[in-house]
Amino acid sequence: MTFFLCMRARFSVDCLRGALISVGLLFLSILAGAPLLGQNSAVNGPLVVGLDKALMMREAGEPVRRLSLERERLRTIPSQVFEIAELEELVLDRNKLTSLDGEWARLPDLVFLRANNNSITAIPDALLNLPNLEVLELGNNELQRIPLDIDGLRRLRELVLSSNPIGHYPASLGNMRSLERLDLMHNVMTAEEITAVQLWVRPEVELILPAACGCEIEENQGDQGDQGDQGD
Repeated sequence: MTFFLCMRARFSVDCLRGALISVGLLFLSILAGAPLLGQNSAVNGPLVVGLDKALMMREAGEPVRRLSLERERLRTIPSQVFEIAELEELVLDRNKLTSLDGEWARLPDLVFLRANNNSITAIPDALLNLPNLEVLELGNNELQRIPLDIDGLRRLRELVLSSNPIGHYPASLGNMRSLERLDLMHNVMTAEEITAVQLWVRPEVELILPAACGCEIEENQGDQGDQGDQGD
């Protein structure tokens, strides 16, 4: 818009310089992946890397809404994390966590929780009471089961439980009315478990499943093979 105003003003030097600066800043924002003006963003604010930096920002009166503790070799979640009441996104990928124990009730605004590539064995009950959680990623862990009360996460849109030795899939998965995507890829599932999950989960949900043997196959690959045999 500024550029066209400059055109009408017969290329005023100052106006044109301002237009070029605006275009340059826009281009840099796109390269940096920053949200454009008017574009909706689920979680606002920069991704703060490291707990020390987050605590310093809060001491200075700055809110910390997004925090990454990825690759910190954590064996437990630091208690200071649960003091950041405004936190909306927490990344705990690639640590040494065996549990997700913590004071989750102190993080009522949490929307995104990612703890992929750990050794987590269970989803704690306290986590199931987060009122605003929309994305829960726990891929490549040691989860033994999905809690019966998983449908307590009423706003959950995306649930990633791929690459876990899950031995029980509850029918309550079908009660998750906000769910849009369920990823169970690379899990060892019987044909009966796969059929049950397919029946329980709403048809609108993007359901990612392994083959009954535990290996993945292309959708309709078996049908194509049958057609090929018939052709012979």
